Amino acid sequence: MGWLPQLFLLGLAFILARWVEAPLIALAGLGAITAGALLQSRAGRAAYAISVAGSIAMWASVFGEGVTWSLYFLAPAALIFLALAVSRLREKDASLKPRWTFLAAQWLLAGSAMWLGAGYAHNENAVFFTGLAAVIASLLIWRFAFPWGALAAQSLSTLILLLIGLPIVDAVVRPNSGRTVKAGNCQL
Repeated sequence: MGWLPQLFLLGLAFILARWVEAPLIALAGLGAITAGALLQSRAGRAAYAISVAGSIAMWASVFGEGVTWSLYFLAPAALIFLALAVSRLREKDASLKPRWTFLAAQWLLAGSAMWLGAGYAHNENAVFFTGLAAVIASLLIWRFAFPWGALAAQSLSTLILLLIGLPIVDAVVRPNSGRTVKAGNCQL
């Protein structure tokens, strides 16, 4: 019965994915993630590979036609992250624990990126900047939770610093970007 929390979380993710009209390839990927998570105790590395394949299918579906960047996609990503974090806790093979952790961290970053993208696509400052903070936090987790080589660690650190500097540069270059446009302010 250790698989019940995963089944519940992934079932909710499937319901939400259907509700936001996710593409068929995304639903198939979610089915593969579910199969991999549920077969984890029996299949080991194969279950992990199935979950990775499902994740790739879901991420690839984001770039297909008809998918809009929306905060609605954040909820399934968060549920998948939680289900994969439970998979890491359930894993008995010590060599697979870091792999499940890395896959869960990828979903954490994917959800944060979706949050950031939704704020950018809809031109909503609050959503964009909270999404930016979530991406920075996810990258900090990536930077310090996993062993990286020198080049990868330097690249992650550089990306984090660039993202931190983005709102600072925005405030300097466009100091009045927060000004609201009202009907009386506009002249033709």
